[in-house]
Amino acid sequence: STDVTAARGLLALHEDRADDAAKLLESAAAANRALGYAFDAAALDLESAAALDAAGDSTRAARLRSEAEAFLASIGCVNPL
Repeated sequence: STDVTAARGLLALHEDRADDAAKLLESAAAANRALGYAFDAAALDLESAAALDAAGDSTRAARLRSEAEAFLASIGCVNPL
């Protein structure tokens, strides 16, 4: 399930396993997006961006964060998650 994958990704991020976290969180976000859960996907994209930053991929992190923040702003979500 996407929730289990997301939870595993968040745990990996907490345990400083950034590469694993990024893969799991990006997978969970893609699955949520495919199911039409755009808000959940964007929230996971923000976590994925944090994992990518921790893994040293700041370029991908910045792009992903920017896209997620733009989507969230488009639906009026102005408070950070």
